[in-house]
Amino acid sequence: MRIAAIAAALTLFTGSAAAEPLLNDELGVSFPNSGACTSSIQFNQFQPLSDRHLTDFSHRMLCAAGTGITFFVYESTSEGGPYSLIWTGGGTHGATSLNDSPAVGLNMLDGNWYLVGAQTAATPSSCTCYGSTDPSLTYETMSWGNMTGAGQTSGALSTTFTPSVSALVFNQIVDTTTAIFAPTAVLATPPTADEGDPTVVLDGSISSDIDGAVVGWSFDCDDSDGVTVSFTGSDSDTCTYLDDDGTYTATLTVGDNTGNTDQTTATVTITNLPPTATAACSIGTCIIDEGDSLDFICSAVDPSATDVASMSYTWDFGDGPVAGGTQTLVFTDDELLLAECVADDGDGGTDDDEIEVLVNNVAPTISLTGPNTGAIGDTLSFDAVAAEPGDDTLTWALASGAPPTMTLTPSGNVATIEWLLTADDELASPIAFSVEVTDDDGGFDSGTHVVSVTLTGGDDDDSAGDDDDATDDDDATDDDDATDDDDSAIGDDDDSAISDDDDDDDSAGDDDDSAPCFDVFYEDGDGDGQGGTIEQVADSVAEFSDTPGTDGWTYGSYPAFTSGAFTPLTWNGSSSQYEGPEGFATPFLDASGGHPGVDTFDWAVRAWTSDIDGTIQIDMTFWDRDTSCGDGASVRVIKNGFPEFEYLNIPSAAFNSTLELPIAVGDDVDFIIDPKFDTGCDDTQFEVVISELLDEVVDCSAPDGYADNTLDCDDTDPTIALAAPEVCDGLDNDCDGNIDDACADPIPGAVVITEIMKNPFAVTDNVGEYFELHNPGAYAINLADWVIFDDGSDSHTIVGDVYVLGGGYVTMCRVDDPAQNGGLTCAYEYTGSVQMGNGDDEVVLGYLTADPADEIARVVYTDTTFPDPNGESINLSPLFLNEVDNDNGANWCRASSIFGAGDSGTPGDPNDPC
Repeated sequence: MRIAAIAAALTLFTGSAAAEPLLNDELGVSFPNSGACTSSIQFNQFQPLSDRHLTDFSHRMLCAAGTGITFFVYESTSEGGPYSLIWTGGGTHGATSLNDSPAVGLNMLDGNWYLVGAQTAATPSSCTCYGSTDPSLTYETMSWGNMTGAGQTSGALSTTFTPSVSALVFNQIVDTTTAIFAPTAVLATPPTADEGDPTVVLDGSISSDIDGAVVGWSFDCDDSDGVTVSFTGSDSDTCTYLDDDGTYTATLTVGDNTGNTDQTTATVTITNLPPTATAACSIGTCIIDEGDSLDFICSAVDPSATDVASMSYTWDFGDGPVAGGTQTLVFTDDELLLAECVADDGDGGTDDDEIEVLVNNVAPTISLTGPNTGAIGDTLSFDAVAAEPGDDTLTWALASGAPPTMTLTPSGNVATIEWLLTADDELASPIAFSVEVTDDDGGFDSGTHVVSVTLTGGDDDDSAGDDDDATDDDDATDDDDATDDDDSAIGDDDDSAISDDDDDDDSAGDDDDSAPCFDVFYEDGDGDGQGGTIEQVADSVAEFSDTPGTDGWTYGSYPAFTSGAFTPLTWNGSSSQYEGPEGFATPFLDASGGHPGVDTFDWAVRAWTSDIDGTIQIDMTFWDRDTSCGDGASVRVIKNGFPEFEYLNIPSAAFNSTLELPIAVGDDVDFIIDPKFDTGCDDTQFEVVISELLDEVVDCSAPDGYADNTLDCDDTDPTIALAAPEVCDGLDNDCDGNIDDACADPIPGAVVITEIMKNPFAVTDNVGEYFELHNPGAYAINLADWVIFDDGSDSHTIVGDVYVLGGGYVTMCRVDDPAQNGGLTCAYEYTGSVQMGNGDDEVVLGYLTADPADEIARVVYTDTTFPDPNGESINLSPLFLNEVDNDNGANWCRASSIFGAGDSGTPGDPNDPC
C-alpha cells in the first residue's frame, strides 16, 4: 500500500496517473541512524518514532561516486492536506560526496512537512541513509553536513525558499490543486476592558498566509451567542459586552485567497471596578445638638449601571456595622465621632467614606413658676423645671444671695423651692432669687423669680406684729406706751426710716422707689459689641514648648498615689518630648499625651499654673493610644493637691469631658497620665484646653464693657465674632462652631483671574503691571505659598498671608508702591520675576506648585482674540466671573473706569460692564 502510494506520486511526477496523497500513518519503516538504502524507494519514517519535523530533523544520503539522485518525496498532514511534494535532484556525485540538495532549500519548509522517501538512479547499495534527532539542528541552520558518520562531507544549503504556489510548480510536482498552506489566524494580545466601558477591539491584522494572502476575517465576540461565521474585508472588529465584569471567549476565523481557513480564540476579560462611596448627613454639616436626630445617607457611583442597581451599603458609628444606606440616629449626649459608610458592588469591589459628626452639648433651660406675692409668715412653694434634651445628669443650686429661709429639693430635672417669709424679707421686698442648673457637660442655665412681700397676712393671733397680741397697740408696747407711735423707732409711722410708708427718700421698699432690674449683661472684653461667656486662656497642645514654664506649663512626674515631690522631666529634642530615666525613657510627655513610668508607678504630669482669678472650664480630650496590652490607660486632674477628676480605663476612641473649677492666681492644676497597675502599654492621648468663664452682671442697662448677648466666641479679638468673615487660619472666625469652614484644598475656579493690566501707559510696564483675583465663594482663601507662573520660565511663590475674602477682589502688583505703580493699592507685590507680554502670554495661579496639575486659575490671552489696549486693563465681564468663561476672549473688554495716574481699570473692585 505504501509503495503504491509513492509510486503514484512518482507517476504524477512523470506526468502519468494521478497522485494519491501519502499519509504518515501508512509509513512504518524506521529510518535508522545509518544503513543501506535497500530499495529504489527508501521510506524514511521519522514522526512515529521521534516526532521530529524538518524544523529539527536533518537527513542525508551518502552515495557512491557516479550515483544519480532522481527525487525526494515530502509530505504534510496539517497544511490542509495531506499533500505530497516532490523535488528532482539531477546529476551524479563524486566519490564519497554528499548528494546534492534539491533545487529549492528544504530547510525553509515549516515543521509540518516530513521526508517520506527518495529514489536513486543506481542500485540501492550505492547510497547510505543518515538521520539526526538533534533538536538544535533547526531549519534556519540546517545543512547537509551536520551529522556524524565516517567519510561524510558537508555542503550547506545555499538557496532560501519561501513556499508559494508558483514556486512549487517549478521542477517539482504537487499532487493536488488545493493550495499547500492554510492561513494562520492570530488575535493580538487578548483584550481587556473595564466595566462601565466594556468595549474592546478584536485585532486580527497580524494573521498571515505563507503561500498567499489573508483576504477574509470573521469575528465572533462570544462563542456562546451562536454567531454564524461571515467573512468581511476588515481585519478588526469592535465588541461591546455587558456592563459588568465577566469573561468571554472571542473567536477569529480567517480565510486565504484559495479558500483555506484557520481559527483561533482569546479570552476577553471585563474587569470589575470598585464603587466610589459618599457619606453625607441630611443637614450637610453633620453638626447637631444633643437630643436631635440626624439622617445619614450612604451613596455610591460605579462605572457599571448593573452594580449601581445592586449596590449594598453599611454604616458604622463606632459600635459595629449596620446594614442600609440610610440610617437615622438620635444623639443623647455631646460627642465627636467618625461615621463610616461602606459601599459594596457585590463583585468584590468596595469603597468607604467617613464624615465627622459633632454633637453639641445643649444647656438645660429652666422654667421657674410660683407665686409673685406673699406675706410675712407664709411659706411659698416654687417649681423649677429644666428642659434637658440629652441624657445628662443635672445639678441644682440656689444662686448666691438667696434668702436664708429658702430651701431647694432636687429630683432629676425638677427642683422644688420652699420659702418661709420673714420680716427681713419684707424689708428687702421685692426680692429676686435665682435657681441654677448645670448638666454634667458644663451646660448652665439660671431662672430668676421676683416676689413682693407685704406686712399683712399670716396668723392674726400669733404674729408678733399682730394688733391683738401682747405687743399690739393696746398692750405695753401699744401707741400709748413707751414704744408707741410717738416713741418707737421701729413702728412709729412718723419716725421709722425703715417702715414708713410715706417716706419716699429713705425706705428701700418705698412705694415710690423704682423696682430693681433683672436684665443680664455679658462681658465684652474686646469691644466688638458682642459678649462672651468663655475665653480660652491655655492650650496644652498649641503651647507645648521645649522651655518649661512657657505659658505657665511645666512637665514632670509624681510617685503615684502619694504626695511625693514633682520631679521635672528632661527635654529630648530629637524626639520632641520630655523624658524620664526609666525604661523606654519613661515617664515621657509629648505635645498631645505621654506615657507613665514603666519601672515604677510614676505619674506623668503636665502642670499648669494659673495667672487669673475666676472660674475656669477645662475641656479634655483623651484616648488610649495603645490597647495591645496592659490594664487600660487612665487620666486624672488635681488642683493644689486635691483630686478634681478621674477617668479610669479610658476608651480607645477620642472621648471629650468638661470640668469647671474656681481658680486663683498661682493655683496649680495637674493633668496626670496614670499607670494604674500594669504600666507596659499605657500610652495615652491627653489634650487640654483651659478657658475662663467670663463675668455677668444684672442691671437695667449694659455697663461699660458689657453687651446684651453671648455671640462672641473669642472675647480677646475684635475680628473674631458672629458674622465675621471666615478665614483659613485655623480659627473659628465667624463663631459658628466650625474652624476654617470650606478650607479644604482649593479646586480649579476657587479664585478667578478677572482683570489684567499688561500694558500700562501712565507708568512703565515694569512697575505698572498687575492682575486681579476674585473669590466667587463664601469663605476667605489664603494664597500663602501659592505660585504665580506662566508656560515659560516666569515663576513666583507668594510669601506670607494674602487673603481673598469670599466674594472679594485683590490686586496682585508687580510693584507695591502707589507713587511708582500709577496709584495702585495692592494686596501683594510679586516683583519682576513674573512679567506679562503685551501680545500673547499666560497668567496662571497654582496651589503650592507650578505644576499644571495644581492649577487653580489660568488665563491665556492673545492680542487677536482678546482686547489689546494701551493704558487700559483687559476686564472680564461681570456676567462671566468663573474659571470656564474667562478662557473666552469674547467675554473680556477694555476697562473704562479711570484710576490713579490716569490709566483705566478697577483694581481690587468689581469690574466695569462690557
